[in-house]
Amino acid sequence: MAYKLFKPKAYVKSFKDIDLLALKDKGIKVIILDIDNTLVESRKDVLGESAKRFVKQIKSCRMIPVVISNNVESRVKSFGEELNCDYISFALKPFSTSFKHIMEKYDVTNDEVAVIGDQLLTDVLGGNKQDMYTILVDPFSEKDNIFGMINRQIEKGVFKFLEHKKLIKKGKYYDDL
Repeated sequence: MAYKLFKPKAYVKSFKDIDLLALKDKGIKVIILDIDNTLVESRKDVLGESAKRFVKQIKSCRMIPVVISNNVESRVKSFGEELNCDYISFALKPFSTSFKHIMEKYDVTNDEVAVIGDQLLTDVLGGNKQDMYTILVDPFSEKDNIFGMINRQIEKGVFKFLEHKKLIKKGKYYDDL
């Protein structure tokens, strides 16, 4: 049942609501982080203190944060450098290449990786295709770049379908932690 590839393992309002120690207890070693509308508004160039603190907390839990985005090199690099973590730009999520690259680089298995993002069609689908632990967060802002706006329109239909199948309801948060 392919539609289950769109169902995240956890759905929380914000990255701030994620229990990192629970992820560590699940055996997570690497956390893949989307940027736009997950850690920062898609049109902002400055990370908030809560995002910086969250990445520091990931590191203090001895997990590895990796920023991956479908956005351009200059934008992704600036956030990766600011957070002092590896990054992949133009990641082509939901395709598998970037996810597999991260597993190989850090010598981890799929069940040792969590993916945090705001989009079903890129972050959740990409992580689920690799059988990683996927966490959907609400978008930081209603504003998106052109690709995000197109994606959101398609995503609305996916949410309706998942609601019809009783797999997820937009705005009804849950976690599997």
